Amino acid sequence: MNVVHEAITIGEALTPRNEKVTPGDYPDLPYIGLDDVEAHSMRLRGSKSAEGMKSSAKRFYPGDVLYSRLRPYLNKVWLSDRHGICSSEFIVIPGNSFVKTSFLALRLNAMDFVSFANSLNAGDRPRVDFGQISTFCLPPFSLGRQQRIVSKLEELLSELDKGIESFKTAREQLKIYRQAVLKHAFEGKLTEEWRKKHADELESAETLLEKIKAKRAKRYPKNFNHRGKLIKVREVESQEGKKPPNPNDLKKLPKGWTFSTVEQVAEINPRFNKLEIRDDLYVSFVPMSAVGAEDGAIDVSQERKFGEVKKGFTRFQEKDVLFAKITPCMENGKMAVVPRVTNGYGFGSTEFHVLRPERGFDSWYLYFFVSSKAFRGRAIQHMTGGVGQKRVPVGYLAEHQIPLCSRSEQIQIVQQLKSRLSVAEKLEQDIEDGLKQTESLRQSLLKKAFEGKLVPQDPNDEPASVLLERIKTEKAKLKQKTRTQKKVGV
Repeated sequence: MNVVHEAITIGEALTPRNEKVTPGDYPDLPYIGLDDVEAHSMRLRGSKSAEGMKSSAKRFYPGDVLYSRLRPYLNKVWLSDRHGICSSEFIVIPGNSFVKTSFLALRLNAMDFVSFANSLNAGDRPRVDFGQISTFCLPPFSLGRQQRIVSKLEELLSELDKGIESFKTAREQLKIYRQAVLKHAFEGKLTEEWRKKHADELESAETLLEKIKAKRAKRYPKNFNHRGKLIKVREVESQEGKKPPNPNDLKKLPKGWTFSTVEQVAEINPRFNKLEIRDDLYVSFVPMSAVGAEDGAIDVSQERKFGEVKKGFTRFQEKDVLFAKITPCMENGKMAVVPRVTNGYGFGSTEFHVLRPERGFDSWYLYFFVSSKAFRGRAIQHMTGGVGQKRVPVGYLAEHQIPLCSRSEQIQIVQQLKSRLSVAEKLEQDIEDGLKQTESLRQSLLKKAFEGKLVPQDPNDEPASVLLERIKTEKAKLKQKTRTQKKVGV
């Protein structure tokens, strides 16, 4: 419960600066766009040169508060420490003898204000203006008390920020660790000791590849791929021969391994045989939103009747690997291995490529390979299509090379990866929980500060009643001055 019984509104206490300028007239000043202010943190990420900017802009000065009126839920607030130009999407608010802008910036950053501003408008790109937020109430603290609150908050929040930075650093290190583990897996390093112990038992990858080719040859006519298109069969060269193109950044494969192409070990977007099922039979339905980012999670619990989905959807079955082929889903790592699906039939977004591993090739081994950042990074470079929505072509997947080892070692690699990555995921969840707790503590401190509970009242502080009266007097003088100027035509 707020212990402050009197209050002033933002509109009563402050007047926005609306100095519109042409950026080109100030080439030496920094330009601050919406993307330059980090959401929620009140931090400036960077700036651009105003030179060459053509859109309208606003001038700001040291000590001004820049508040993004676009998408207020992003909570973009910055206290300026310099002269500059900013996007007209910012509301620029200078301080005065009633409100310190360092106090105002923190007040706007508090969650109750964010919720208030976000409730003012709806839509995909909600905007607020100063008139709308001007009704929000500020506690009528004296300048001295505002400064003490700011000083105390800066002290406490700086410690929180150190903790947040530590969490974020640890999160980035986990991402690096994950990619390093994946790289080592496909270099054979994770199973190096295991391989030595089982060297006499392991089938060579070349033998496995020949078996896969033989089984496929029985299903499809010679020189035709699984999509019924004529192809030139490209034999995979071993590490003793000529270095194959695009070897996934691997210098050398372990003895007994070889390079294959994805198309040689997995069918890509396979066709279903004629489905002898009823239109009223329930099947699993998997939209893109049902696949998690970076974790291989997939929700196949949604069901629809076959008659509702038999056309216009990607078809897949248990143990298929789904590969999101569009941006940003592919960039976010929306990949998954399909678990058991209802009645054996899965249907989902047409923006999936479906990879169906051949017998002897493990689904999770393929999943970990195609979900790696290295693979996806190269996939981005090979995307085709329009500017709005590019896609990973089938050809990129088909011809991309993948290190191949025996079936036994594939299973061992998958076990190692699942074990190590599950630990990393647990640590990542702990980090996310820690970040949420620090944000909760931050908001708790802000709430306490603006309720007047963070720093004690000083007997020398200007009483709220006096401050409110002074604001009222100043506003009356300003209105009178404006009327006079209008009469004389100033």
